[in-house]
This record gives sequence, C-alpha cells and structure tokens, in this order.
Amino acid sequence: MVQGNAPQPTETIEQFAQRFKDASDAAVAGQCDVVKDFNRKAAITIFCGPRARGLYDGFKVTGTQSFGTAGIVDYTDAEAPGGATAVAALDDKGEFRLISSLILSTPAPGTPKLEARQVGTKAMDQAVRARIVADFIAAIRQQNCDVYFKLGLTPTRDRGSECRIEFNPKTRVQPQLAGDPAAEPEPLGGTQAFGFYGLSTDPGGHYRTIVLVPGPASGNPSYLALTYRSK
Repeated sequence: MVQGNAPQPTETIEQFAQRFKDASDAAVAGQCDVVKDFNRKAAITIFCGPRARGLYDGFKVTGTQSFGTAGIVDYTDAEAPGGATAVAALDDKGEFRLISSLILSTPAPGTPKLEARQVGTKAMDQAVRARIVADFIAAIRQQNCDVYFKLGLTPTRDRGSECRIEFNPKTRVQPQLAGDPAAEPEPLGGTQAFGFYGLSTDPGGHYRTIVLVPGPASGNPSYLALTYRSK
C-alpha cells in the first residue's frame, strides 16, 4: 500500500525490465534513439554505441520484483556476468525510470558479501534502515548539512555544494518538508541490499521514492539514501 498522492503505475516492473533489455541491446547496436528514450527522466543513464559495447552485450533479465513505487531487476551482461541489480522508481506518468544499478556479485574490498540476485531476498535490519531514513529526512527538514551529507548518496563529494543544492528553496524539497512536519516515510519493503520508502509532502501533493543502498566499506553508515521525485 502506498500513500494517496503516489503516482499510479502505467506499466509493471516486468514491462520496465523488457524496456531495459531492449535499450541495452539497442545501445550495443548503436540505436541511440531507443537509448535516449529509455534514459529520459532517469536518475542514471546507460551508454550507447562504442562505450556500450563490452558492457551490455548478452543482456539477460534473471528476475523482477516490485515494491510500491519502486522495483528491482536482476540481470546479467558482459560487465556483470555474475549478476547485477537495477533499481527503478515510478515517474509522474507512472512509468519506471532507472535510478541505480549495483554489481553485487563483485563487492568492493571490505564490504559485506551480498546475494548477486536480490529478487526474493529479505531484509534483516529493518530498525537500522528506519532510523537512517528518519535521520536523512530530518536532516533535510532542519538543513543539517553534516547529517545530510553523511547519509545521502550525492552526485559529488563536495559537501558545501551538495548541501546548497539540496537546501536551495528553488528545489522545493527542503521547504516542503519544513512546511509539513507530519510528512513521514512509508515503508514499501526491501531486499537484503535495498530498502524502499515513499514520502508525501503537502502542500503541493509531492511524492518521492526513497531508496537505501549499501553504504561504504567502513560500514558507517550502513546505508546511503537517494531520492527520486515523481510529483
């Protein structure tokens, strides 16, 4: 169950997985119009042409699972023959968009070993995840740069720049949370590696999907949070 102003799906996670495969095959073949359409509104994008070859060849979907406004696709390809997991979230039109992809079959040194295929796995640390999400949202609401930068999966490691962007009133993220103290994350489920939450804010009826991904090798924090705004 998801909150009232969450986007209504117009495709299933299985249909997204097929689009993901079609786009990956097109990328290797140099059919960049297909790739451009797939990348539209995505938080991360896939390459096309020469940069795609040797990465996406032989793309195969091995499993899918939905979590409210989020979903995952397990897959293999030339870059991840042992398996990888893509994370998607619904956009304002109810279509899934790619927001993260991790090759869990080849973990970074010092990080815990996780299942290469995440579909059907279970979360074992819900209390830890709930605390991180609550602290992450509170940091944005209170403009606490130290906590936000520690818990957020940001595009760069420039602390000052990332906080200025996140807290800028023009983004409407921080003012919406500050103006709606009752807005709290709604658990949508998760796997061994990922946690999913929905967040509605009023006024404005905005909705965000929050995804927890495994944190740094130090284990502090255990997870990093990223958000995708649907509305």
